[in-house]
Amino acid sequence: GQDDDSIAFNQAANTGKNLYLTPGKTYLLTSPCTLPFIKNYENGERRSIYGNSAKLKTTGAYSPFNQYTDGTNPSLSAVVYGWNFFDLTIEGLANKDSSYDAVNGAHGISYGFGKAYNINGFGVCNVIRAYGETLTKHLYGDELRNALYSCYPYPKDVSRGNNKLFNASVNWCSGDGLILKGNDIHVDGFYYKYAG
Repeated sequence: GQDDDSIAFNQAANTGKNLYLTPGKTYLLTSPCTLPFIKNYENGERRSIYGNSAKLKTTGAYSPFNQYTDGTNPSLSAVVYGWNFFDLTIEGLANKDSSYDAVNGAHGISYGFGKAYNINGFGVCNVIRAYGETLTKHLYGDELRNALYSCYPYPKDVSRGNNKLFNASVNWCSGDGLILKGNDIHVDGFYYKYAG
């Protein structure tokens, strides 16, 4: 968590393989890691990041992950499709009193067509933003500026929602706690202590 791990993290991601993080390690990412585009993500192809209780530490108003929008790598998106995230903590620069304009973009994971289990977020704007065909389980956040969890329909086909959240809790969130948009949304086991 002292030296910048951004280059090494990107080199590992560029292999196109699953990523296994060192248990208990803190990785400093001074810029987003670009995850490869998954060609057949709509048909079930997935890659995974196994956090093994590691922490990703960010320093600005960005998410730790982005992705090329297609296989030709013309542009990047903050929403990642076809990736799963397991046992991971994300720590950002925000807190409950941050100006929204200053920290908007400092999200934990923005994803679609995948799973996110055992995710913790501290000092981010949103911990999870889900964009269709997602399953999020065992989510926790504190010192959040906007929401623990927000979900939206799949941008390429807004009739596709199917975002699910189970067993989530937040200590302090200055915004909404939950933001639920789209159809076919399932939430069960949500608790918050302080929310705006």
